[in-house]
Amino acid sequence: MKKVYIPLLAVLLVILLGSCSSRINTTEKLVNAMIERYSGKWFKQISFDQTTTFYQNGKATRTESWQEVYKFPSMLLISYDQGQSGSGQLYRNDSLYVFENYQIVETQKIIHDLLVLSMDIYNLNTENAIARIGELGYDKDKFYTRMYNNRKVYVVGAQNEKDSSDQFWIDAEHLYFVKMIKKRDYGVQEVEMLNYIEIENNGWIEQEVVFKINGEVYLIEKYYNIRIPENEPDDNMFSPSVISSRDVLQRVIRSIDLPDFNIIDLNRKVCITIVEKLF
Repeated sequence: MKKVYIPLLAVLLVILLGSCSSRINTTEKLVNAMIERYSGKWFKQISFDQTTTFYQNGKATRTESWQEVYKFPSMLLISYDQGQSGSGQLYRNDSLYVFENYQIVETQKIIHDLLVLSMDIYNLNTENAIARIGELGYDKDKFYTRMYNNRKVYVVGAQNEKDSSDQFWIDAEHLYFVKMIKKRDYGVQEVEMLNYIEIENNGWIEQEVVFKINGEVYLIEKYYNIRIPENEPDDNMFSPSVISSRDVLQRVIRSIDLPDFNIIDLNRKVCITIVEKLF
């Protein structure tokens, strides 16, 4: 009997050790799992429309309609109204261009956390993804698990629930980005990604994003008409030159087949001031 049990115990021990070694308990293991899970199955370009509602003292002050188109890596064009006002934002790798009336009014060197953590990361290799996380200022050596909205999440950048360091949270089951907490010059920003839907063979995307400063909601984005473009967007449409004229910008917007919108508020100077503080 002993001769029978010893091999069985050895097999069980190997299985147990293998399970423990594959358990996600570091940032490297988490990132590797995210990339392996969705290898070749996560979108590299996507476009969608959104309602953008601004809040002050707990009350909605106005709502706008925006259009966005993304392309890997870290390229995002945001147009406020199909190019009619020539206003919006352009993210390209580590740069942000804010434009108004077809002119660039602000430029910043910035890496967009949400682009990297909810889109880019799945199409990077593990080494580059870890490097990008470091560039965003998260401490990859800090890692723990917790519950969030009755779901298990992995937390990168903090050691426990009392740790207030910059951090982001990843859903343990689906391995998508659900929350970010980061210190800004104007307070502690929280971003929550909600109402995810699965895009067949193209990963997942949230349908709602809630922005808070010091615990108070100041912006909510809701996405609709989410679609994967049939043709890959040209890199040139993410160049600052596309915003230099009405004809060029509107041609770019039409090329991604965006519908008409009713803009409630066209006071762009106020909008730009707020948007600059979002990231």
